[in-house]
Order: sequence, then C-alpha cells, then structure tokens
Amino acid sequence: HGVWGWDDGSAPPVGHPNTGIALPWQKALTLPAAEQVRHLVGLFESVEWWRLQPSPELVVAQPGTHDKRRFVMASKSIEGDLAVVYIPEDREIDLNLACLPDDLSAIWFDPRTGARQSVSLEGGLTVYHFQTPSSGDWILLLGRTLSLPAHKTIGMKA
Repeated sequence: HGVWGWDDGSAPPVGHPNTGIALPWQKALTLPAAEQVRHLVGLFESVEWWRLQPSPELVVAQPGTHDKRRFVMASKSIEGDLAVVYIPEDREIDLNLACLPDDLSAIWFDPRTGARQSVSLEGGLTVYHFQTPSSGDWILLLGRTLSLPAHKTIGMKA
C-alpha cells in the first residue's frame, strides 16, 4: 500500500475497500520503495531533466519488444551532452552513441541505494556494450560534466 491513504492506518484506503488496512503514512514513508523514490529525486535534482527527450534510437536491440518488463527507456538532450538510460532488469545492453559527442563521461546509478559508479568509455566507438554492475534495475547517465558524489550537477551545458 505504501503511502496511498495518507491516513492513520485504521481503515482500508478510500475507494479500495478490499485491499486491507495500510500502514499509517508516517510508517509508510520508511518502506523501501519510499526510500528509493528519495534516491530518484536526488538523481533528477542533479540532472537537467527538462532537456531530455525520448530517444529510442540509442537502444540497438530493444529487449522489451516482446516483454514490457524488460523495456529499456532512453532519453537524451537535443545537444547530445546528456543522456539517461533506464535498464529494468537486463544485465547487458548495447547502445548506439553515434549521435553523442566523444567527450562524455558515464555513471551507473543504483535506484535502490542511490550509489553511483563511474564507467570507463573507450573513445571513437559507435556502439557501446554496457554491463550493469549487478542484477536489478539500473540507470546509466551519460554527460559532459558528470561527477561523483551525488550532490554535483550532471549534464550541464558546456
């Protein structure tokens, strides 16, 4: 139930009488999914997300064509100085980065913990093969001014 009801947890959520009694909202805010949303908020506060546009052409072979749970979502800025790719469960993905400049940095972002890991990019390739650091969903950030730790701005125009 998470934070649906925003109530005291004494009755089922309004309009959902058969779903059981949810936790009070104060306790629901400590559930894993609520913590994960906090990490995503931090990520998108550090990215100029309003510059991103859907960019399915970045994904060489879409693993979600036949299974929507595996759909890789990719976006990039018009200038090509920022790209964000969400990989829901596959460990490996090939991305066509021909439309992006060669001087990009890359960082893996773990939406479950907020941890970031830098990725080394070999210059001059058109298609890059990426492997996520571990199982589960991951976000790949590509940008000109990526930095660690999480409190730095990502993808600012040069």
